[in-house]
Amino acid sequence: MGIFSSNTSGRVTANLTNTATLVLDGNERWRPVQLLGAVQSRFPIVPLSGLPGQYIVTGDMAGYTQAIRTDTGEFLWRSTTPLGTIQSFPVVQLHDTTSTNAAYQAAFPGRDLAFFATRLSTGTGNKVVALDAATGAPVWTYAPGDLGMVSGGMLIDYAYNRLYVGVRSNGGALASLRILDSLTGTELARLSLGDIDFGLVRYGSAVNLALVTNSDGTVYGVDMVGMKVSWSASVASRPSASVPAFSQFARPVNGGFVVSILGATDAEGRVERWSVTTSTTGTTVKKLWSTPIPSPSGSFSFTSGGVQRLYVGGKDEKLHELDITTGVDGKQLSLPGALAIGTPTVDHTVSRLHVGTQDGRICAFPVPFP
Repeated sequence: MGIFSSNTSGRVTANLTNTATLVLDGNERWRPVQLLGAVQSRFPIVPLSGLPGQYIVTGDMAGYTQAIRTDTGEFLWRSTTPLGTIQSFPVVQLHDTTSTNAAYQAAFPGRDLAFFATRLSTGTGNKVVALDAATGAPVWTYAPGDLGMVSGGMLIDYAYNRLYVGVRSNGGALASLRILDSLTGTELARLSLGDIDFGLVRYGSAVNLALVTNSDGTVYGVDMVGMKVSWSASVASRPSASVPAFSQFARPVNGGFVVSILGATDAEGRVERWSVTTSTTGTTVKKLWSTPIPSPSGSFSFTSGGVQRLYVGGKDEKLHELDITTGVDGKQLSLPGALAIGTPTVDHTVSRLHVGTQDGRICAFPVPFP
């Protein structure tokens, strides 16, 4: 019943989604909540064990962590001491889910854990912390002294109680994927995969693989059982030393993934779909199609009437609707003055796409596009 957002002025906003009463649709759910620093990533919205409702869990660039009630905008808790610059997407390991195993429930009966990571200018003195998600109380800290900046999101593996953390490699000097025991913070494995500035995602529910996207243009499939690289594919290259190859992590789609690739100019941007086929002789990663989109945002897929479509924003001030099978850019919606359009999300319940724009708007559209 709501769409929640964050922005670089440090405000968390909430708007109503009400298709039954259009006069209320899009209105403020509550006044913007001012944080102590800018928010530069999305945030999870989760139920917490033993508490009513749902909660926004987020960190800010001033280093503060907090949980906010989605019904009122009130703080459930907020830290009083800054952790250090927080840019990455925090994650929460929940107690009350079917995925949670007995080892977690025994270690933290009736408790959820929230994980935050820092992006410090020192480049090596970063840390990951686990907090009690209901109170903000510290549980453990991982600070090995050689941890690069954490800019993207982390990934929870419920099956093995592991936390995957992608970091900067400091020119290749540091291992950039750290795998921790989520119960204790103990390091279990580390892999050198280049700068990882994007979120880590699971590659389908039936496959024990994580997709890891590095800034140089390589996508890795990481075996979540053996904690090692299963396959890799060179998909793109950096436009320059300071610009990553992608605008978002590789998003799993139907036996493969979709990537949004940045070019040296806006016009060179493109969205591509790649297939991943594994057999007894090995894994083959193959490009299926490539569609030009000026400086594309991240993408989001939606299926309606048996047809799967892909939605992506561009710096041409348009939202693009692509056919997932062919990549054909069949329909667009124009938002003049937007400057650039961000990564959309789709509310499957009411078939509505929500998206933010660089000029400060939040918009909703029916999908598929009319």
